[in-house]
Amino acid sequence: MEVIKRVLVAVDLTEMDETLVRYITRLSNEIELDKVYFLNVTKNLELPEKIVEKYPDSQFMWWANAHAYYKKGDYQAAKSSYLTLYDLIIIDNKRNISHLLKCKFKLAVIHKELNEYEACQKQCNSILELSDKVELNDNSEDIVTRTTELMEDCENQIRVTNP
Repeated sequence: MEVIKRVLVAVDLTEMDETLVRYITRLSNEIELDKVYFLNVTKNLELPEKIVEKYPDSQFMWWANAHAYYKKGDYQAAKSSYLTLYDLIIIDNKRNISHLLKCKFKLAVIHKELNEYEACQKQCNSILELSDKVELNDNSEDIVTRTTELMEDCENQIRVTNP
């Protein structure tokens, strides 16, 4: 029997979204999902605030919210959303370590985009420290590899800006 590891959910802010989120939440409590993708089927990216207002405790909605801001290039709003998501992941007793690492990685990338190289470096160090303490799956190992590369980039930027 094949195991479901990734799910794509199309949302459009209609009443059906609530049912979909409840179902996906229930499904994620039954089986360990590596990824849940939310596809906004509208052209308007001005929806992130409405999504999290409707589902304030949903990690899935905060992923969608943060990602939408990131894609728009609004890194401050994305950073705020990823920080909220991080808090939700931390308080979740069934937290997925890959989600935690990916959230921290996204924060590190945003710090780099905002030229906050020391904060990027600090976030990368925290990812690498955490990864040494837990068993990693393929997704987590990829994040660790990318984190090492990102940390080198940030260290180089620090050297260039502070000779």
